[in-house]
Amino acid sequence: MRDKLAPYLSQYVLCKGWIDDWEKIEDENYRVLIKQTTIKEPNKNVLFDDLKLISVEHHINLFLNPDDVKDGLKRLEEIYFTGNINRYRRSDGSYDYGIYPMKYSSLHNEIDALYEDMSGRLTPKPMNFATRENLTLFEFGYKPRLFRIEEKLEQSGNNLPTFYATYNQYKEMIEEVRDELLVGIKWIRGACSNRKFRRAYGIKENFAEKIPTYEKYLEVKEKKDALLKSKTD
Repeated sequence: MRDKLAPYLSQYVLCKGWIDDWEKIEDENYRVLIKQTTIKEPNKNVLFDDLKLISVEHHINLFLNPDDVKDGLKRLEEIYFTGNINRYRRSDGSYDYGIYPMKYSSLHNEIDALYEDMSGRLTPKPMNFATRENLTLFEFGYKPRLFRIEEKLEQSGNNLPTFYATYNQYKEMIEEVRDELLVGIKWIRGACSNRKFRRAYGIKENFAEKIPTYEKYLEVKEKKDALLKSKTD
């Protein structure tokens, strides 16, 4: 029996282990056996390896749905997961403790993907970069994605999974992407507003003045929504 987990009933925890075996059960779900499961208390300012240890269990059973295993399972593969400690009844009537898994955002992957997408639009040829398409993409594609990443980080609170980075490290990554994003936007808007640059880079018109910032768009949308609500109340 996993008695060391009892004092932490219902608490959110971070875990690491190795996939040992799995089987398909009812409702197309899977029971996955995780061996040598390390269970730790969350702390957004501390990397997983240095977190306070709750217990190292011989094994933990995770019950996963098909979406959780769509990329396949590999025996002896290291796995990181999060969840709440729960108490359940065994088939023989006795009780034990386990982990109810919860999905978490892999912020490092989202940040890397955003940065790679942005980098793919950058080009050493200014006339190929200063386009309506790129400005629209940077304002209404990349900027909202960055905002959502930052929102997820803040909403995680102290339950932030720190398998790859701490809160401050994620903030630094976000700021680096933001700097690159704003430089790109500033450059395009600057080139559009300068007649000399427009001639040099083959920009036919100042298209940037017709494309609002994402922040301005949200501000206008908020006012419209408020006005509509006031009329329906």
